[in-house]
Amino acid sequence: MPIRSRRQFVGKVATTWLGRTAVGRSYRPDLQTVAAYNAIRSGESLTAEFLLDQAVNWTVKRDQRLRAGEVNLLQDSFLADIALRYTPPSASDPLLRILAVAEDLASELARLRRQTMASTGPSA
Repeated sequence: MPIRSRRQFVGKVATTWLGRTAVGRSYRPDLQTVAAYNAIRSGESLTAEFLLDQAVNWTVKRDQRLRAGEVNLLQDSFLADIALRYTPPSASDPLLRILAVAEDLASELARLRRQTMASTGPSA
């Protein structure tokens, strides 16, 4: 199972959370995603142990989670020696990804407000 870097993890959790929030699809409270988002939002240190626990239990309900030490993990190397040549360095910065998602959401909200104002008038 691939373990994300801290930056990848923060970017994935934050952008997915914002997207789901924007469409009114909150996560079930017992999902690992909620614990991950709360940890990021509260500024907790994302230790290697925390990231491993998240990876091991990502889609597991709270009452069925296992400690990372209870799971047999394989150290498989990737099947080919590759290098990413076309990904700009800024693509790995979670803040830039989060800002891009937030900007898209704000733009869509503004568009919907303008559309509502045009169809119902300023008193709506």
